[in-house]
Amino acid sequence: MEKVILQFGVPKQLLTDRGSHFMANVFESIASRCGVNHITTTTYDPQCNGLTERFNATLAGSIGTYVNQQQSDWDDYLPYVTFPYNTFKQSATQMEPFKLMYSRDAILPLDTPNQITKLASINDYYSQLIKFLKEAKSTA
Repeated sequence: MEKVILQFGVPKQLLTDRGSHFMANVFESIASRCGVNHITTTTYDPQCNGLTERFNATLAGSIGTYVNQQQSDWDDYLPYVTFPYNTFKQSATQMEPFKLMYSRDAILPLDTPNQITKLASINDYYSQLIKFLKEAKSTA
C-alpha cells in the first residue's frame, strides 16, 4: 500500500483478493485512514479477478523459462518479462498498459530519435494528456 500511495497517490477504491496481507489489521487501518474503499473478491472464486489471474498465468509461464532450478532469481527477470507485456496492446482495453499508466507510448530500446515525438511546450503536453485521458476513459 505504501509503495502504491507514494508512487501514484491514494486510490479511491481498491479491489483485492482475500489474501492474509490484504485482510490484516494494519492494511485495513491504512486503507481506512486514507479513505480507500477496500473491496475484496469472493472467497475461492478466482474468476472474479479473471484478468489478474490470466496475467499471473502468463507471467508465470514467461518467467519460468528464465529462472534457475531453485527459482530463487525470478525477481531479477521480472522487469524484462513485464516490459514486453506492458508495451503490447491488450485485447481487454485495446491499449497498451504502459500507455494507460503514463499517457504516452513507451520509448523502446530500438526506437531512433527521429521516431520520438517532441512537444513544443508544456501546454501542448497538457492538451495532449487531457485528450488522451478522455479517449482512454471512453474506451475503458
